[in-house]
Amino acid sequence: MKNTLQIWMDDALEMLNKTRGPQIIIGHSVGAWIALQLALKHPDKVAGLLLLGPMYNVFEAIDDLPNGKEDLEETVQTLDGDEDTIEETWQYLIPTAPSSLKIFSKVYIIHWESDEVPYQFSDMLLTSLASKDKHLNILTSANHYLQDLTSLCEIGTTLLSMI
Repeated sequence: MKNTLQIWMDDALEMLNKTRGPQIIIGHSVGAWIALQLALKHPDKVAGLLLLGPMYNVFEAIDDLPNGKEDLEETVQTLDGDEDTIEETWQYLIPTAPSSLKIFSKVYIIHWESDEVPYQFSDMLLTSLASKDKHLNILTSANHYLQDLTSLCEIGTTLLSMI
């Protein structure tokens, strides 16, 4: 049986396949992990990435999260998973060594300083990207849930700049 992350990736690819030409993919939290996987596996279909509070390699990086084990349990629950889910996600690890992430399209990352997902995830991701057109904006207000007007305006402005 497929795990939830694989089902989400399949769904995202199905939607991407219904479009014409390269697209800008927007991913929030674990959705950014899926967007990164799409860009790695289908670079011809991706014009750019807009990653919002990206969370990736969640089970490898769980010790870096503020609430460690609690965050792991919440993530497993979010993924509708169990211990098998944890094992299956290892196949989707994102390389984190400098310039090891072979994505060459433009990448914009927006993260929030007070986000539950530490903004250092975005710092590490930015360093690992091979793209020459990569940007990180850390907002001082707001949180992971994108409910405030400032965050929504920043997302809209960033997306318009990518078009």
